[in-house]
Amino acid sequence: FFFFFFFQAEDGIRDVERSRGLGDVYKRQDAILIRQSEFQRIKDSTKIVGRQQELEEKQRLRIAREKEREAAEPLKQRMKELDIRKAKKVPLSLFQQCENESLLEKARKAADESLDEVKNMNTLIHYAKCAAIREKQLAEAKELEKLKKEDNKKMAMLMEIERLKAIKLYEENERARMQSQKQGISQS
Repeated sequence: FFFFFFFQAEDGIRDVERSRGLGDVYKRQDAILIRQSEFQRIKDSTKIVGRQQELEEKQRLRIAREKEREAAEPLKQRMKELDIRKAKKVPLSLFQQCENESLLEKARKAADESLDEVKNMNTLIHYAKCAAIREKQLAEAKELEKLKKEDNKKMAMLMEIERLKAIKLYEENERARMQSQKQGISQS
């Protein structure tokens, strides 16, 4: 089975020429073809619920929730009784006591951290730490610059010594050459 749907134009949305009846309207519109199963699915999913049915459904859900709570109440009581028995039977070990104290201390600290005064103090402490680190970095930078200048002075001194040695060697070579020239001239 197939169903055909025709969508009629809304009032006021017509062609300029006068309508000649329903045939003209259907000629202008697109038809949609769907299967019967799809039509049934759409039909089933669109249920119109009246005010009375809606109230009845809410009442039914409320009663179901209350029944679930009532059914869970004995289990809840039993669990509480078991916890009480367990607490009475087994004293806390030293480790558990320390762990509980540690948890309490953490909880107190977390509660303190949420106070505005503590937040302000923490901000100041963090700023002081940052300032100390920055000062240390600046001091290191100055020290590195000082070491670099000293290294540059040493290198300049070594280069000057090497330059003077080269000049002295050149002068000695020049004297020896001049000496050999003088000897060469005097022997001729």
